[in-house]
Amino acid sequence: MKRSPLRRATPLKRKKPLRVRRVKAAKDAVFARQVKERDHWECQLTMLHPNPCRGRMQCCHIFGKQAYPHLRYVLENALTGCASGHLYGTYRPFEWYEFVRQLLGKEEFESLRRRAMGLEKATVTG
Repeated sequence: MKRSPLRRATPLKRKKPLRVRRVKAAKDAVFARQVKERDHWECQLTMLHPNPCRGRMQCCHIFGKQAYPHLRYVLENALTGCASGHLYGTYRPFEWYEFVRQLLGKEEFESLRRRAMGLEKATVTG
């Protein structure tokens, strides 16, 4: 019995080269350190989640890096939070945005939201 070669309808998507991923990881680490130092290495999410802070401090993006790549390195789009608070906010988006609106204030949150939607120019740091 002869086997026919299988062919894909679309070619496999290749990953980005390793050097590109390393550069992005290095930039992410520098940005995360800037955010944590700005917030004095303290969890800003203590009022969001009912659990005590657990885990290492993380850089939490208000508007996600994947959905809004143009805000990835904008300091106003990031907070320092513990691992449990970050996870809590990730899986409860409505609570997350209400919390952030109260934390930042309505005007600053709306300005950031307009940047996310592309209605205002974002200023990149770093």
